[in-house]
Amino acid sequence: MDDAKIPEGLVDGINATITEAVRNLAEVTRYAHGNEPFDVPRMVLYLLGDAIDTLSQISRVVAPYYRERGLAEHDLLSFLQPGQRLPLRGHATTTNRQPLRQDDFKVSSWS
Repeated sequence: MDDAKIPEGLVDGINATITEAVRNLAEVTRYAHGNEPFDVPRMVLYLLGDAIDTLSQISRVVAPYYRERGLAEHDLLSFLQPGQRLPLRGHATTTNRQPLRQDDFKVSSWS
């Protein structure tokens, strides 16, 4: 594999994505206390699902980076959870089905 180090711009995007997931998880605790005028089980489960989807985005961006750098396909697939493997053949998507782009992570280039 050419270079195992993740570029700084991509690391910044990963950190931003983690922060977004943590915000979703913090909202879970707010709704779980039942002080909000919403359907608590629905909101708790929506927010937990959003956090999981948000964190899965990271592997859908980092895995193609490593593929382009020469990581063997069988290794790449063995490192990912089964649910993370399917989107790697095409474009990764967010929970609102908009294609992820490098610009979403403020990466000027993969190198």
